[in-house]
Amino acid sequence: MKSLATILYEDQRGETKEFGPHTLVVACVADLTKQTFWELRDRFDGRPMKGDSRVLQQGAKVEMIAPDCHPVVMLLDDDQIRKAVGLSKDTTYDDVINKIKQDCPTPEKLQVFLLDPNTERLVSVAAECIHFTGELGKDRTIRDRVLNEAAHAASAQQRDCILQQIPALKALVDFLEALVRPDSSR
Repeated sequence: MKSLATILYEDQRGETKEFGPHTLVVACVADLTKQTFWELRDRFDGRPMKGDSRVLQQGAKVEMIAPDCHPVVMLLDDDQIRKAVGLSKDTTYDDVINKIKQDCPTPEKLQVFLLDPNTERLVSVAAECIHFTGELGKDRTIRDRVLNEAAHAASAQQRDCILQQIPALKALVDFLEALVRPDSSR
């Protein structure tokens, strides 16, 4: 089945299909499209890139990543990206996005979303929305456990709770939902 989008995450995991941020994104899209996670899992190619610098390097390689012209999406932490692209802390969101797309030969194929302030906040919000009782921290296994639980064991309402508090994630999910249902009025 043809991929609808490639999503590049700054996640520190190596190559793996089931990592928390991507699993949650797919589950949220499934909620909106009334499909199952399993129906959509292979429609989105999620790639953990081991850092924002590696994600940013892919901007110049969009044609190689998506030769079939599907969109390439970057999900980055907002709190460090300005420094990574050589901009001041007060640079606007739109100027940061434009700077990231600057080296892309086909910027119309590249979508960029910035998590405000970072993935740790996403995990914290997810833990709150799903009533996770364990210890949180920067440990990737705990983070993946929280986000995978939000994706697989939580309800659609709990995932919506996450989306309402993390605008960049909601924007990403809405973008992907439109790819699944191009006739969507969203």
